[in-house]
Amino acid sequence: MTLAIRLTRRNIMIPARIASFLLSSLLLGWVGALVAFIQPALAQPQVGYPISPPGTEASAPTVAIDRQGRVHGVWKQPDGLWHRYQQQGQWSAPQRVADEGEDPTLVADPYGDAVYLAWSQEFNGNYDIFTRMWDPQQGWALPQNVSDNDGGSYAPTWVMGPDGRFHLFWADTTPGDDTIYHAVSADGKSWPVALPVPQAQGAHPAAGFDASGTLHLVWQYRADFTQNLRLWTAQYQDDAWSSPQALTDGSQQAYGARMAQDHGALALVWQEGDQARLAQWNQDTWHMQARQTGREPVVALTFSQGLWWAWQTSSGLARQFRLRTWSDPQFWAGATSGQPDAAAQGARIGMVWVEDQGAGPQVFYLEDHLTATHLPLFATP
Repeated sequence: MTLAIRLTRRNIMIPARIASFLLSSLLLGWVGALVAFIQPALAQPQVGYPISPPGTEASAPTVAIDRQGRVHGVWKQPDGLWHRYQQQGQWSAPQRVADEGEDPTLVADPYGDAVYLAWSQEFNGNYDIFTRMWDPQQGWALPQNVSDNDGGSYAPTWVMGPDGRFHLFWADTTPGDDTIYHAVSADGKSWPVALPVPQAQGAHPAAGFDASGTLHLVWQYRADFTQNLRLWTAQYQDDAWSSPQALTDGSQQAYGARMAQDHGALALVWQEGDQARLAQWNQDTWHMQARQTGREPVVALTFSQGLWWAWQTSSGLARQFRLRTWSDPQFWAGATSGQPDAAAQGARIGMVWVEDQGAGPQVFYLEDHLTATHLPLFATP
């Protein structure tokens, strides 16, 4: 049996077995092209840029990218908290934004040009949570004391809701035991009285909104030191909190939760045992996405719900990305690196971390640009 296949202007008779082989090869070529299309690629990182001066014992970096594409970095030094921003490839001079402080964390306003900083600072004999706003016209506004109570307040984190309101969380000892507190602001500048989250004993909160507008809160807690730390979660909807539920089973230490959100997508990372773990919220539950041997994981969500995360290993920092399929893990920075943080805007991922390259611990900045191989175009005869 033979088949007639038209090649250019002539009909050529080809045996069926050969024709089948040719068609299979063509099909495999298309499949290979499709695989190349859906396989994400991570641009090879360049050498990180030191944004903190040498010899300053820098630590605790945090990063945000505002709506105009400016990159903001804040970090801790023995003489306070410092800020720099990058615009069109040029970094501003370092500016001190607080005379002292712990646990700095930045968030960018997705609807405006401002960025907001929260941190913990000693005030009148105990630690309180402070915030400041930066905008390109006025620079830094005056600090605001958000917690202002008799307990110790630490480990702030915050997130902006779909209605534009700011939600700020931290751990507070005012009730006696560490308890998660919650404050809400319409503009990120004025803060009504903060309230404890019901039954949320614990520390180190992380928060984010899902596609339905529900706010998810995760924190770590153990009843006593004979138990392992576990992750707990509660949801906030219609101005009411659900009862806390355990996320981890307590068989291993679980701590260090961090979240990222983007247009309804919600991702969570944490440390459990000797693994960095990554989960994503989908259809009313958390679904495990990846596990890697390591610690200090961070996560970011990009355009088209691309998922990016990084973690620390004994050899340095590693990161991985998924658009439709996972990229291979890639490494950057050296074995002395740690304390990573990341922020996303569009296809950009801004990364900061601490590393000692011979001048003492410094904060370095680096960008990933997430790309995908495009399906080639085939001309129609």
